[in-house]
Amino acid sequence: FLLSHHLCFHAPAVNAFTGTYGVNYGRIADNLPVPGSVAKLLAAAKIKNIRIYDADHGVLSAFHGSGVEIVVGLGNEYLKDIAANENLAMDWIKENIEPFLPGTNIVGIAVGNEILGSGTDQDLWEALVGAVRNVYDALHRLHLT
Repeated sequence: FLLSHHLCFHAPAVNAFTGTYGVNYGRIADNLPVPGSVAKLLAAAKIKNIRIYDADHGVLSAFHGSGVEIVVGLGNEYLKDIAANENLAMDWIKENIEPFLPGTNIVGIAVGNEILGSGTDQDLWEALVGAVRNVYDALHRLHLT
């Protein structure tokens, strides 16, 4: 009885977490380490996924060759214009994503940040789908999807 009790209650969990995890890498603060140091720190901590809130070229360059999967944020300040003009989406991708590929492992673009929360500008809500569509279309036309 005791052996079966031990096996039932102390066996490793069969449904253990097997997904990925990562960190948000924000840079609005004082005395932050340079992006190259952050890349080394994350590698030492075995963190393989990050989200950055903008397309900072210094950060994207620092992660070149690291293998870290990066989701790049397209800031709220761009949404209305990109939703209204597909050429602006193309320009943003060409300037902020394409030059870093394939060496920097950019795996996604987060269009906007906290758009659907309370207190958010209604115009941003309305621009979100159009901006996502134009970004996707630009990626597709550049054969980056």
